Formats: sequence, structure tokens, C-alpha cells
Amino acid sequence: MDGGGTAWLALDTLEVVPPVGPLPPLAHRQRFAFAGGAWLTGYNLAGEVPAGAPLVVDLSWHGVEGDAAVRLAWADLRGPGEPAQAAREDEAPVAALASGMLRSRHVITAPQAPGDYVLSAGLMGESARCGWLAPLANDCPLATVEVVPAQQGLANFADALILLGADVALADRAGLWPGEAIPIVLRWQALRALDEDYTVFVHLIGPDGRLHGQVDMWPVQGSYPTSRWTPGEEVTDPYDVRLEPDAPPGTYRIEVGWYLLATMQRLPVVDARGRPVGDSTVVGSFSVVE
Repeated sequence: MDGGGTAWLALDTLEVVPPVGPLPPLAHRQRFAFAGGAWLTGYNLAGEVPAGAPLVVDLSWHGVEGDAAVRLAWADLRGPGEPAQAAREDEAPVAALASGMLRSRHVITAPQAPGDYVLSAGLMGESARCGWLAPLANDCPLATVEVVPAQQGLANFADALILLGADVALADRAGLWPGEAIPIVLRWQALRALDEDYTVFVHLIGPDGRLHGQVDMWPVQGSYPTSRWTPGEEVTDPYDVRLEPDAPPGTYRIEVGWYLLATMQRLPVVDARGRPVGDSTVVGSFSVVE
């Protein structure tokens, strides 16, 4: 060896060709035959999606001999819906199906109204048979998808109060000093009438996990208790939360929630299906300098 580079030796020439047969089917098998000779052989999609959210649909194909366009449509118990809207990538519709394609991915928008929907698939301009000896149809049902209510605002407290938004006025500062006050404006909406007067808490949690500043009071500086709120009403609720003089340096989070003073029981934060996921929500963060 003289330390120079080693020459590569050509052994043989290989030709790379497309796969002969269809790829293995996706998790759900189907056998939909289209007039042009193509078959839809399988699909993957989630069984649940929030209202108005994107849903990814993967389809597997066999025998696609010409360019085509996939039609996806929602239908509920009241009848067929409009074709689902396909997302776009680089201005090209992902609903396109090219000759020889074995897999296709489509991103569609879920209906706005919660409920159970059937998602159907078809090829534009072609009829289909959705089963053995089935009559011709414009498209075929893929699966039933449950559309659940979309989560409103930043947090839902016990399906009683929604935190619509939180404005933390830090003026783009790199850091705060111990003893400074942080202006915070919370925006709430009542979902139902409340018999009790709940207390809001705004807590400043330091890098050590301890509380280093807080305000606990009825909304709107104690002047507007929740028993007086009406369903659908929106309430603007301002606070000035002061850091303790000995607050250590580091990154802090701002946590917000509700509790009943008589019992100290917090209202749970729930997800779109009403399941508890916590008892407070983080609305911002900041740094304290030395």
C-alpha cells in the first residue's frame, strides 16, 4: 500500500425496475373494482378525528393503468355530503393518482359537526363495484369515522368554563427581576350557569418547582363572582402577579386554574371528550435574571 486511493472495480450492471405486484395491503383490506381496471385493495385511517381537523387517509392500489383522480366524500345519517377537501403540497392536489401507483396518501378535512360519518372513496369519472356482484356505484364506503367536538380555546374546565385566551405582557423582555409584577389578562367564557363562586388562581412556578408568586381571587379583581355569569358570556379578567423578592433565577411557567374555596377542590381540565387531563393549564413562560 502506497497510501493512495483504491480504485473501484465494476462487477456487473443491474437494472432497477418497479415492483411487479402490489405492495402488501394496508391494515384494512378492501376489494373495490373500478371500470378502468384499477382495484382499491386496502386503507389506513384513524377511527376518530376532531371536528374540522385534517385526517390522513392512506390507500393501496392495483392495476392503475392511467392517471386518475381520487374522490373522497363524507356522508352522515342525513345523506351524502360534499366531496372532502384535499390538502395541497407545492400547489399539486394530493388526490391525483398516477399510472402504476401502488400507494396514495390524501389529507382531507373532517366535517365541522360532531357525529358518526362514513368516508367513501371513488375515482372521478369511473363507476365502481364495492363487492362481489354488487351494483355499480359512484364510490364505495371505506370506514365509519367518529368526528368528536373540537377543543375550544386554551383549556376547558369541567365543561363549565373555557379559557379563551391569555395575554402576558412581557414586552419581549429577555428576563425579569425578582420583585417585578407581571400583567396578565385572562379571557373566559361560561358554558353553563354556576351555583358556586369559584376562585381563580394564577401561579408562578420556578425552576425548582416551587411557587414564587401568586394571585388567588374571584374574577375581575373580586368584583364578578362566577355565580353571576350567564351561559355564553365572555369575561375579561386582568391580574398583576408579583414575583417574590427572593425568586431564584431560571425559567418560570405561569399556571392558571379554578378551585372552590370551601373545599379547596380544583376544577379539572377536560379534553374534547370530557376526560380529565389535569387541574391547571400553562399560559406562558418567562425567565428571571440574577
